[in-house]
Amino acid sequence: MKTEIEKKVNDSDSSFYWAMRLMPSKKRQAIFAVYAFCREVDDVADGNLSNQEKANLIKFWRTEIENIYKGKPNTNLGKSLAIPIESFSLEKQDFMDILDGMELDIDPQFSLINVSELENYCDKVACSVGRLSNDIFGLNKETGLALADCLGKALQLTNILRDVNEDFQEGKIFLPQDLLESHNGSLCEIKKNICHPSVASSCRSIAKLAQYYYNNSRTIIESCDRKIVKPALLMMLVYERLLNKLIKRNWSDMSDSVRINKIEKLWIIVKVNWGNSLN
Repeated sequence: MKTEIEKKVNDSDSSFYWAMRLMPSKKRQAIFAVYAFCREVDDVADGNLSNQEKANLIKFWRTEIENIYKGKPNTNLGKSLAIPIESFSLEKQDFMDILDGMELDIDPQFSLINVSELENYCDKVACSVGRLSNDIFGLNKETGLALADCLGKALQLTNILRDVNEDFQEGKIFLPQDLLESHNGSLCEIKKNICHPSVASSCRSIAKLAQYYYNNSRTIIESCDRKIVKPALLMMLVYERLLNKLIKRNWSDMSDSVRINKIEKLWIIVKVNWGNSLN
């Protein structure tokens, strides 16, 4: 099953793959299994099934998580997850939080009233993964929870800012209603016109919030053993660079997509492995 898990992770073409590759073998296999689970349920939420079929699959994975914690997994992925769950004492609630986030993603009526709801959404879909990851990294609980909160929110906010136009095409708006209104817009207007001026203004506000969480993440990482937090540092540097490119491009014209290319990722990997800077 290890080869199957690694293939699923590798096929995702994600920055997370390179971050996970930096880890020792046992921890790497553990994080691969967790990430494969995340990819599995994320693919359900983003796939072409009906909302009812998606809901049924998420319910199936809730049952499977319960089965794993009872020592009776029914799927190959569940059996692979059982090993790190046992070895690293991973919390069941963190897996359930991930599934809660997927349920929000498939809700056709989903919208966010305020920034607090946005941060709660980030906690479900990203900080939960960070909590599981940090338990595997070996961070003490207090530090791990703090880093998961800050870095998870920073990464997810950056994802949202990167995908504003793409999400709009799929009928999804992750910009909070009160933030849009504070910039003289409304959710109703945005659903008709993603180029409304309030979108760019709201995105700049969210970018400032993401920068705040990157700064807090950097402070936490500076206090940790560098060998332990290399994957987190790599993710922080890749996504912070992405955020800076988004800020430079601005959100007034979203016709040009913004990505981090392989050369940039390679340079960051070199810095994380052999450099001392956190920038």
